[in-house]
Amino acid sequence: AMDPGVRRKFGVDAAFPLSDHADFDELVQLVHTVRPRQVFTLHGPDGFSEHLRARGFHAQPARAGAQLHLL
Repeated sequence: AMDPGVRRKFGVDAAFPLSDHADFDELVQLVHTVRPRQVFTLHGPDGFSEHLRARGFHAQPARAGAQLHLL
């Protein structure tokens, strides 16, 4: 949407840049709302899981090889 030619390319009157990514505070709020038993972090700040643990959540960064097998 930020590309000046996008309106012409798609034949639209306007284009709006939107993001479906939550910011740090939104992620913290989500965890507080959902109250999961376990949180695995994949992306974001390095200290996010530490931040959650300091607030009483069982959180840890996901590591390669940590995937459980279903069958």
